[in-house]
Amino acid sequence: MKAIIDNKLYDTDKAEMTYEYTEAESCAANIKIYKTSKDNYFQEISVFASNTLNTLSVDQVKEVLSKRAPDKYIELFGEVEEA
Repeated sequence: MKAIIDNKLYDTDKAEMTYEYTEAESCAANIKIYKTSKDNYFQEISVFASNTLNTLSVDQVKEVLSKRAPDKYIELFGEVEEA
């Protein structure tokens, strides 16, 4: 899937999918987070037969991964201090 957002092309075929999850609270949306070759993040949201692409900030990606996939967070952003 492709979309132009803020005059930039985002393409799921050319970006690296870094994480995928299902958000049960929003009609079982399947969400895939992608990273482009220029280190920009975006998400593909699939609900029923409808797909949408939205950009994500690094902070938004960190927020999702910190709650859902701590190991992936560390893989992408480095080690964090232990409590």
